[in-house]
Amino acid sequence: MATFDSATPFLLLARIHVKTGCVDDYLELARETDAAFAAHVSNPPVQAYLQKHAELGDSFSIEVYGTVGDDCRTLMESFGLPLKIFETRLGYSRV
Repeated sequence: MATFDSATPFLLLARIHVKTGCVDDYLELARETDAAFAAHVSNPPVQAYLQKHAELGDSFSIEVYGTVGDDCRTLMESFGLPLKIFETRLGYSRV
C-alpha cells in the first residue's frame, strides 16, 4: 500500500468570486501571480494579489485534496481564509 505524507502531491482549489466590473483587473492581477506553494505565497506579486483581493473580490476559500505536511498546513492556516483539507485515506482521494 502506498504511503501518503508530506512528500505526496496535493491539489489545491481556490474558489474566487470577483465583483461585477472587476473581472479584467482581477484576471490581470492573476496573470502576474506565480505557483509552487511556499515560494508562491511568499512571492511579492502574490502578497500584492492577496492584499488587492480585498478590493476586487468578495469571497475566497481554499480546498486541498491530498495529504500535506505540518509546515504546509500551518502556512495555509496562517492566512485566516476558509480552508478545507481532504486528506488521502486508504489510497482514496475525493478528487
